[in-house]
Amino acid sequence: DLSLQPGEGFLDFAEAVFDFDDLTVERLMTPRPDIFALPLRTSWGQLTQRCLSSGFSRVPIYSRSKDSILGILLIKDLLKLRSAPIAGPLQLRSLLLPPVFVPTSKPADDMLEEFLAQRYHMAFVVDEHGTLVGLVTLDDLLDELLGEAEDGTTEGELTERNGGWTVRANMDIEDFTEDTGIVLPEGDYHTLGGYVFHELGRLPKIDDRVHHETWTFAVASMKGRRISSLNVLSSVDEDGTEEEAPPC
Repeated sequence: DLSLQPGEGFLDFAEAVFDFDDLTVERLMTPRPDIFALPLRTSWGQLTQRCLSSGFSRVPIYSRSKDSILGILLIKDLLKLRSAPIAGPLQLRSLLLPPVFVPTSKPADDMLEEFLAQRYHMAFVVDEHGTLVGLVTLDDLLDELLGEAEDGTTEGELTERNGGWTVRANMDIEDFTEDTGIVLPEGDYHTLGGYVFHELGRLPKIDDRVHHETWTFAVASMKGRRISSLNVLSSVDEDGTEEEAPPC
């Protein structure tokens, strides 16, 4: 039940709304390396297998690379053709919904209004050069706006625990460095979850670990296929010796 009456829950929700007003889509998007997308010329067998195993209801389709997004394939449309496979790329392209592109600076509240008013669920985020940098969905925005109110979580992005921290995976890396002093290597990601995903090089699972200098980043919780929170722990034991990093 999302109808909140005045009281503690209402105040939490109101605070989330005010925080949401300050966000841009760049802070909430799935970074480009984490986007699940398929080329137009994927074979029928691979297309159905990979789409159905992805767990997504919408899959971006591109021409040569992710910089040439052609449109969005609805899995429900794909399922209608299981008994009569598509003839080739031209037929697949005819199934696609047109892509929507938005700048990184687009305010999250404007994006939410646009999603709801125009009744679409996905937009591709591009930088000032028109290069694809991420993907934002209606679910991303609703999770950010309503997640804390729905699940009762009132903790911030970073909470101190046992000499380390529990951190929301969508925390911006610059904010994390400012709060903890831990400097992570630069890469094609901007959140802690994106960093861990990049280092693992595969879909994450609970208790996967990534090591950086004297710190271990462990996957603490997940939402579907996405990392939800991480435990950041010292990888130096009580003797002062560094633990051996297990293979990922």
